Amino acid sequence: MATASGPPNTDVVYVTAGDRNWAKFFVNRRSGLVEIVEKMDSLMGPEGLARKVMSGFKTVEGVAVPLQTETFMDGKKVVAVTVKDIRFNLPVDERLFEIQ
Repeated sequence: MATASGPPNTDVVYVTAGDRNWAKFFVNRRSGLVEIVEKMDSLMGPEGLARKVMSGFKTVEGVAVPLQTETFMDGKKVVAVTVKDIRFNLPVDERLFEIQ
């Protein structure tokens, strides 16, 4: 797991909101992008250390977005996502939000 200083070329921002509510944001010094987020979570059962690793950043309409994301629980990979296409502010059919 990452140390308090994080991987090489990153700075760590540690945010707290109470005793057990915290998160670490590992920010790449050169790009300014958040590449890793760690926090306590219960994604798939008991609470443990959740680590989301984002990579393959691409600028889309002026916004840097990660195209690959991997989520680890207590060091074990539990989710891997690869984004193939991303577009912002497309029209949405309002009927999708109708309550039947």
